[in-house]
Amino acid sequence: MPFSLGSPAGPLHAPGSAGSTPAFCHEKYAGSRIFRDDFREVDRLGSVSPMSTGKLRSSLSRTARARLRTHPAYRWIALVTLLTGLFAVGFNFTVIAVVLPRMAEEFGTTLKTMQWAVSLPLLAFGVMSPTVGKLGDIYGAKRIYMIGFLGAIVMQAMTALAWSTSTLILFRVVAALEGAATGPAAVKFIATLFVPRDRPRPLAWWSTTAALGPTVGLVVGALVIPYIGWRGMFVIQIPLLVVALAAAWYVLDETEVRTDVRFDLSGAVILGAGLFFLLFGIERAADWGVGNLRTISWFATAVFLLGAFVWRQAKVRDPMFPLRYFGRRGFSVSLVASTLLNFAYLGGFVLAVPLMIEVLGLKDTQAGLVVIVRPLTFAAAAALAGGLISRQGTRRYAFVGSLLVALGLVALTAVDTGSAVWVAVLGLGVSGAGLGFSQPAFNITAVNSLDLEDQGVGGGISGSVQTIGASAGTVVLVSIQAGLAGRGTALSFAVAFGVGAAVAGVAAGLALLLARHVSASDVALTESAQGVPT
Repeated sequence: MPFSLGSPAGPLHAPGSAGSTPAFCHEKYAGSRIFRDDFREVDRLGSVSPMSTGKLRSSLSRTARARLRTHPAYRWIALVTLLTGLFAVGFNFTVIAVVLPRMAEEFGTTLKTMQWAVSLPLLAFGVMSPTVGKLGDIYGAKRIYMIGFLGAIVMQAMTALAWSTSTLILFRVVAALEGAATGPAAVKFIATLFVPRDRPRPLAWWSTTAALGPTVGLVVGALVIPYIGWRGMFVIQIPLLVVALAAAWYVLDETEVRTDVRFDLSGAVILGAGLFFLLFGIERAADWGVGNLRTISWFATAVFLLGAFVWRQAKVRDPMFPLRYFGRRGFSVSLVASTLLNFAYLGGFVLAVPLMIEVLGLKDTQAGLVVIVRPLTFAAAAALAGGLISRQGTRRYAFVGSLLVALGLVALTAVDTGSAVWVAVLGLGVSGAGLGFSQPAFNITAVNSLDLEDQGVGGGISGSVQTIGASAGTVVLVSIQAGLAGRGTALSFAVAFGVGAAVAGVAAGLALLLARHVSASDVALTESAQGVPT
């Protein structure tokens, strides 16, 4: 006797709506390919024989996935799934940082060479982010996310098998190039699943995850690797990452695939090359010197290539990133301010541990515990920022947060040999909270300034410029401190932190140029432009 799933007008559909949208399907998703395909298949199998068990089981599985996508919490389930991949990629950037001396000894190389195993993957991530973001905009964010995350997992397994310094660095760089897809894909999904007025909290989560991944990796690596080895650290993650990949395949729906747009391969190559020359030049400036001919040549090449990219974008029919967005104050101001803020924040963070050791006389482990205050306050503030920004607007928290970063760095300028540790803790905590409030505000403003079809590449460019700011801040502030060390250790740190505070102050001033960005008319206009019913 055949097993009946019910007629098309039965339990899978609302009364009186035969063959229409399922009763449990939210109207927001009613037109999606998944619902059309899944329920057309279920309707076709409305009455099946025992011989059709395989098709029935497959159909029920697809129906279960469709039900998941109509669950009230689906957007947040998808967000957590996405951020798991982003966290994993960031985590592995720094997980081996504390054992680089031991690894250099194992491979018979110098520590300076081994440091490329950390710095080059970070550069690769920043260089590749805009390209994979654009690929997600055109070919579907899920597809690019899955390919990138899978590639990162494979390269992680290869890293555990590395037999030389060269292969270790190569596998880690390729893993970063592949894993770069996770950041822009998350932004694209947030823009797709959440209308502008609902984006502050998920974008705050995204900012927090992107920042905490490397920090947690540093701490966990220091605690765990001494017991299981650096190879074991990569191996034990693989089953967890495979589960995360499977969850992404099951949970995520594909974003729109655009057949009317061509991928600007030449533009992507020029942009990637320009970013590489710029970031590598910044990285090497610490050793070569800012005025060194080699440094200047790398910067000059970067300027030429980035200029060529801008020229091409103005000429090509399907630009990789439409230049009109730079004319939108919300995007351009947020981009510049966020770059300056990361310059000050990361540059100050790198100097924090030497300050604790050389000025306050703390031991390495004590200094490490003190600086953890900063990422903890960042995480706490970012967790609060989403809800606060939703109610009170981005400008207020972009300004207040930037000002707090500046004040925190000012507090660090006061640290001297006779200072109490709590002064440094205060400065680190205040600056961490400041970035936790301001970074989500700038990210939200930038994302809401873009059209939906360009959210992925926009997110990638935002990530790249933040990497540029962080790298430049590290080189400049460390160079200032080193150059003035002969005049007094405490003074050299004070001047470096003072420069960082001034830069953060400029970011605070730029934040005042932003609109509140939460008025009903602004939200309605943005949503209308993106085809979202209001």
